[in-house]
Amino acid sequence: MLIDEIRKKEKVSVAESLVIGYAAIRSNITAVLFVLLIIYFPINLLSGYISLSMSNIGASIDLTSILSSPEMIEEFVRTPEYMSLLRQNLAGTLTDMILFPFGSMAVIYLIKEMLEGKAAPYTQALSAAFSNAARFLASLIVFTICVSLLTLLGIIPGLFIAVVWSFYIQAIVLDDCGGIKSLGRSRELVKGRWWRTLFYIIVFYILNYAISYIVGVIFAFMPFSYFTIVISGLILSFINMIFIAAKTVIYINYQGNTGVKTDNKQIRQ
Repeated sequence: MLIDEIRKKEKVSVAESLVIGYAAIRSNITAVLFVLLIIYFPINLLSGYISLSMSNIGASIDLTSILSSPEMIEEFVRTPEYMSLLRQNLAGTLTDMILFPFGSMAVIYLIKEMLEGKAAPYTQALSAAFSNAARFLASLIVFTICVSLLTLLGIIPGLFIAVVWSFYIQAIVLDDCGGIKSLGRSRELVKGRWWRTLFYIIVFYILNYAISYIVGVIFAFMPFSYFTIVISGLILSFINMIFIAAKTVIYINYQGNTGVKTDNKQIRQ
């Protein structure tokens, strides 16, 4: 099986992870598209509404005038427009942090099944995602609090722990880690590979940003509307699925190159 070959490799390159991840997605594209439709489409509807609302509020604000003096800034902070922007920004942040990872968990499950030579139905992927909701939320809360507090102490401590715990979602789905054990599992696999993991993250971020920029430029020639926001969001969500798949390939490679047992029964809570 391909998954065994990945585990036996000493390491996989960025290109290899992307090629394998893309091939896995393409091999069961029907299930992937159902995940896109059932999970990502509603999220993009919500995200698109938030983006449009923020754009409409921003259009009514004279930013140059507001930034002209501290008094103007203080006055703006007390306005309903500022409170609306604050609420919409918070809603957007929570959408990105809480809702989108459910799509990630579904994709991770599909990739694992594909690499094992199975064409899993989308229903199993959805079940894998939503059945792990409590585990994910518990890990997310701890991750967010710890990374935020350490970042207040300095960018280096925050960055260090963010990289160490960067595979916690994969650990939940692939290693069936209960509670916040997913954070510990990610730490075990990243140990001795921190710089390599940081390199993967930076390269994926740059590539994702570049593709997002190109998509944004293309849609800039179209009329700005709720429809174009949602469609561009769906395109970017599909592209993000490929990066999730690539990251999952790297996680599986780490599994095969660590002294920690990878049998789910060994680390189940």
